[in-house]
Amino acid sequence: MIAMLDSLSSLMDVDSPAKFFVVIALISGVVILVTVIVMQLGWLASHRAELEFKRDLVERGLSVDEIERIVSAKPVSKAKPTRKLSTEVGASVARS
Repeated sequence: MIAMLDSLSSLMDVDSPAKFFVVIALISGVVILVTVIVMQLGWLASHRAELEFKRDLVERGLSVDEIERIVSAKPVSKAKPTRKLSTEVGASVARS
């Protein structure tokens, strides 16, 4: 443990330009590695949720055509609604 701390402190002592570039490369590599791992975990969670959703549809007894139609439907966007959409919603609320 102490040897590792000594080597880390000597690495952080960037006297020469070569050590500086090594430190920058190590930091960049760690950042890229963490980013890739986080992205892959996000993809895995999304994939598992999609499989669970499909499994739930099958357990409900939906036909293959219904499941394909539901799965291929566009997901609702989280973006702000457009002016046209908000007026349509307002009109439907006013009718209620």
